[in-house]
Amino acid sequence: MQIKAQSTAAVFGGSFSPFHEGHLGIVKALADDPEVDRVLVVPARRSPFKDAPPLLPDDVRWNMLRAGLAGLAGAGGMGGRRDVQLCDLEMRRPSPSYTFETLGILSSLYPLSRLQLALGWDAFLEFARWRRSSEILRLAGLILFDRVGMNPAGKDESEEESKALAELLPPPWNAEAAWDADSARDGPGHLRGREGQMLLRRVVLPLPQISGREILRSRSLEGVPPGAREVLEAHWRQR
Repeated sequence: MQIKAQSTAAVFGGSFSPFHEGHLGIVKALADDPEVDRVLVVPARRSPFKDAPPLLPDDVRWNMLRAGLAGLAGAGGMGGRRDVQLCDLEMRRPSPSYTFETLGILSSLYPLSRLQLALGWDAFLEFARWRRSSEILRLAGLILFDRVGMNPAGKDESEEESKALAELLPPPWNAEAAWDADSARDGPGHLRGREGQMLLRRVVLPLPQISGREILRSRSLEGVPPGAREVLEAHWRQR
């Protein structure tokens, strides 16, 4: 299925082991984002960065996402929200899952769409080490979700923060990324490439401090959304 010309598809991937309120907060923010037309949630079969502890089984993670996103998936813009789709692309491919491969496939499936890759702060700090991260930025811009509120001291500080973010990008993008002062009127501002393409857009979002690893260690359902919670609880009862 193709989407309209010049639309934007936000891609949010991860192991989702388990799916928790922090993940749900990002999906909701993307679904409410006026710069996004469609949200693709893409669970990894196995992330190259998540070797231990073992992931929850694929069917459990998939069912958690399906249940946890039940009020959003396929919403088609109801209530002002964009369409949210659960995508099994990486689940159907050999592991591990590499983002540059996924984005390459999505760019062919959605040739009329600009792709944007949603990342949390921890993932962004490691982004330059991802396999073929420079190619990722040729395929998609980044939406960086930052838990920490922006310091409102003024334009100069915002520009300095953006320059610091640019230095964390892989080459050659770290050298050519430039702060877009006009975009800072409505938020922290964008980083753009030499040809004007959006490289990074920072979104400040008060996300809860939740660790999926701690949920699995403690077997606590706190922080797991309704629906997903029932799936995880049933999985634990069967073990």
